[in-house]
Amino acid sequence: VEDVIYVAPEAEVKIVALNSTQSVVVALINLLPISTYHVFVDNLFSSPDLFRSLRQHGHGATGTARSKCGIYNGLVEAKKADKAGKSGFQFNEIKVIPTANNQVNQVAWKDNELVLFLSTVFAGDERTERWRRRPSMKTPTARPIRRFLALHGQPAWNRYTNQKKWRECLYNEVFKAFHSESQSRQLFRAGDEFTPATQHKHVRRGKS
Repeated sequence: VEDVIYVAPEAEVKIVALNSTQSVVVALINLLPISTYHVFVDNLFSSPDLFRSLRQHGHGATGTARSKCGIYNGLVEAKKADKAGKSGFQFNEIKVIPTANNQVNQVAWKDNELVLFLSTVFAGDERTERWRRRPSMKTPTARPIRRFLALHGQPAWNRYTNQKKWRECLYNEVFKAFHSESQSRQLFRAGDEFTPATQHKHVRRGKS
């Protein structure tokens, strides 16, 4: 932690105004033995100002963040759009935007929902692989993860136990998808070869 935290000298320090809730975090850390700490906080406390203040005191900080904590507005808008499944994030995608003073990283990560983070320690490119189960929720926010897991080992459809059933599924889906665009009557058939099949008018003729 000491290698990645920049402690501002007194000449550069500007007092960061904190509300009473955020001030509790700083006060509690000051009660600990003097050292460099990496503090993990809940979104009740997280804000860019608190994290900048902790950094000035020589501590790292990481925590989830609320939309109204002062985080970058573009990530807030993505969080709002995520409720309708329109955030533009793919499952497990991460976007990191530093604050204007380049002291706090603002992170958005797509899991079941879009999760917002703040950190003065992590850059956003650290990865830890974990087993993940498909969520039971079917809301628009969960579509990316359900799509990802359906393609990578946890399909949302029943498995086929033999080739016959699998082939039936394939050609049924092909017929369903392309029957309206079929041009089968154009080749080796008499009559109009340019009218789409959907516009053909079939006439029942009696036997001669």
